[in-house]
Amino acid sequence: MNCNLIVFAVVSLSVFTTGNVLKVYTLLEYYYSVWKRYNPRLEYYHRFTKRYYVFMECNNANLEYYNDTVLECYNDTMVECYNDTVLECYNNTIVECYNDTDLECYNNTVVECYNDTVVECYNNTMVECNYDTVVECYNDTVLECYNDTVVECYINAVLECYNDTVLECYNDTVVECYINAVLECYNDTMVECNYDTVVECYNDTVLECYNNTVVECYNDTVVECYINAVLECYDDTMVECNYDTGLECYNNTVLECYDDTVVECYNDTLVECNHDTVLECYNDTVVECYINAVLECYNDTVLECYNDTVLECYNDTVVECYINAVLECYNDTMVECNYDTVVECYNDTLVECNHDTVLECYNDTVVECYINAVLECYDDTVVECYNDTLVECNHDTVLECYNDTVLECYNDTVLECNHDTTAERYDFSTT
Repeated sequence: MNCNLIVFAVVSLSVFTTGNVLKVYTLLEYYYSVWKRYNPRLEYYHRFTKRYYVFMECNNANLEYYNDTVLECYNDTMVECYNDTVLECYNNTIVECYNDTDLECYNNTVVECYNDTVVECYNNTMVECNYDTVVECYNDTVLECYNDTVVECYINAVLECYNDTVLECYNDTVVECYINAVLECYNDTMVECNYDTVVECYNDTVLECYNNTVVECYNDTVVECYINAVLECYDDTMVECNYDTGLECYNNTVLECYDDTVVECYNDTLVECNHDTVLECYNDTVVECYINAVLECYNDTVLECYNDTVLECYNDTVVECYINAVLECYNDTMVECNYDTVVECYNDTLVECNHDTVLECYNDTVVECYINAVLECYDDTVVECYNDTLVECNHDTVLECYNDTVLECYNDTVLECNHDTTAERYDFSTT
């Protein structure tokens, strides 16, 4: 018998007496590679021993060997396979891989799969992925999926799902995502949005929804947003909606806005406006305006304004104006004027209006003028009037003037003079 064959037999005998099958088998592989050059007959013995060791056990772990694949098993936990090999790894973890797939399993927790592989990871967490998908599972906590994959997670898990959608989920929340899909996030907060929408939910506090709509909610508030939609918010929540429109809502007040309108309200006041109108409201006052009007209101006064008119009001005075008129009012005095007329009144003293007309008023006197007339009144004494103008002044005195006649009245007396005629004095007390 050849010397080499004797050595081989001794080594082969050690296979049946030792418990470490793989180490002996590796040693035989080494001897076979060296001694094959000296004795070709060793090929037969090698094949025989190889078939035998396929059915051996290492540390109570079952191994299956196919297509010249090398298997290693340490403490019933780690398995590596190549080339169409089926592996089973015990201790409550099942791993299946196909098509030249590399699997690694450590302490029944970590699984990686590539190339059309189905992976299941237990201990209260299940993951399925396909089409070149990478899944990693650590202690039933972190799941990641890419490329149109459905992921479900439980028990304080974090999910991230791509294809224009990011999902994060905490506190035993279930999240499902699909391509441009509908998202629902529970724990007292529900959000639904579509078309490439990003939703983030943290402890029932912050929600953000895109596609020209930003939503933020606090304190268990329900917010729903859609493409170009109307938003309603409650309970100290701030909402902003489409078309560069800002909504602010305080103290359980509901605000709605349309057509690029900005609305601001304070102190439980409800304001509605349309057609690019800006409303400002103070001290629980409700103000409504139409057609591009700007209203400012102070001291609980209600103002109404039409046709591009600006009103200013002080000291609880109500002023109404029409047809592009500007009114200013002081000290509880109300003035009305028409046809692009400007009236100013200070301390019941000075009034001016257009059409070349000047009015001066003293001591709470009301003066009206028409058609380019000039009136002057001093101490209820001197009045001048031109061009068929009617003048009224205090102390029950009536002045009438015709045909460019100058009238003067003194002490409640009417003087008339016509065409160089001497004035006649009339005493109303005798009339």
